[in-house]
Amino acid sequence: MAFKNIQARTRDERKAVRDKETWEKDRLRARKEGYVRVDTSISGSAMTVQAVGSQGYMSDADRFHTDVAGEEKVARESQIAKHQMSYDARRRDNQIREDQRWKAMDAKSAEEKKRWDQLREDGGKARRNKSSCQFNPITLKYNDGKDGERLKQADMEIRHRASVRAANLQFNSSRAGINPITGDPIQRIQT
Repeated sequence: MAFKNIQARTRDERKAVRDKETWEKDRLRARKEGYVRVDTSISGSAMTVQAVGSQGYMSDADRFHTDVAGEEKVARESQIAKHQMSYDARRRDNQIREDQRWKAMDAKSAEEKKRWDQLREDGGKARRNKSSCQFNPITLKYNDGKDGERLKQADMEIRHRASVRAANLQFNSSRAGINPITGDPIQRIQT
């Protein structure tokens, strides 16, 4: 709780207050209305009624609400308008976002087309499509050139070693040169 401290008056101030005029001025200053004169002859509800033409005057038609349904309608219409503005803003934002998305897709498509056109002009992808084999995989013919000749020579050596191995297996399985079950002569593999 706070206390209001009042400065104590001096002796001279107390003497000055004793005259009647100063007392009246102090009392007027201390009143809640201040120096304004209030007509005390009016009592009851007449004290709150303002005179026509005064600053606080308002007619009864202006003071009292007479169209409650109209006010409700205005409130509903403002709420509907607010929702409609929200829908319009959302629709506009979605349209802008969709336009940006389509522009980005078109730009990406154009960039991709430009890239492929450049690759077709350059022929870089076609060089990479070259076969690493030294023969044509469709016709199975050896390529012309040193690499094709080298592969042909290596394949001939593999076939020769395979035929030598087959002849050795045949010779070691029957050294007599006949089939042991039927007794027929075995035709030897030529290397």
